[in-house]
Amino acid sequence: MMRRSLITALFCAMTIPNAFAGEARTELIHPEKFTDIRNVNESAEDAQARVGKEFSFYFSDLAKKLPNGYTLEVQITDIDLAGSIRYNFARTMRDIRVLKDIDWPKMSLSYTLKNPQQEVIASGKEELRDMYYLSKANLSTSSYKYEEQMLKDWFRHMQHSKVFPSREQS
Repeated sequence: MMRRSLITALFCAMTIPNAFAGEARTELIHPEKFTDIRNVNESAEDAQARVGKEFSFYFSDLAKKLPNGYTLEVQITDIDLAGSIRYNFARTMRDIRVLKDIDWPKMSLSYTLKNPQQEVIASGKEELRDMYYLSKANLSTSSYKYEEQMLKDWFRHMQHSKVFPSREQS
């Protein structure tokens, strides 16, 4: 009984901070025209579904750093994943993604940030890129760790420059 109460208390303590966080809505605009979102040996439809799910998760995670009631709406208009696919690599009949300094991740997006009264407090278009993605320590195990880090850096910059409020400021 004591153990169950302790587990319940820990779960509540871990979830309460996120219960009063912002939220995100992410939309891929014409993903069939994106520069590069496919993994090796994957159909275009599967890539679009996977990218939509993963990037929605990334933006939702970032929105948790916004004050309660804020909504970040993001429309992604292009993605160019880090690296490039090499087809039939070394005559092995396998495709691989090769990471090089010249193939940095890029993303084009538009965003709108609304306060709890649904008033627009910030909006804009961004052309994100991380030319130094290979020189940064990145221990993430996410499928798109370089793109995720690029988004984290952008969001941190937006909060640091006071374009986006933080939960601590509210």
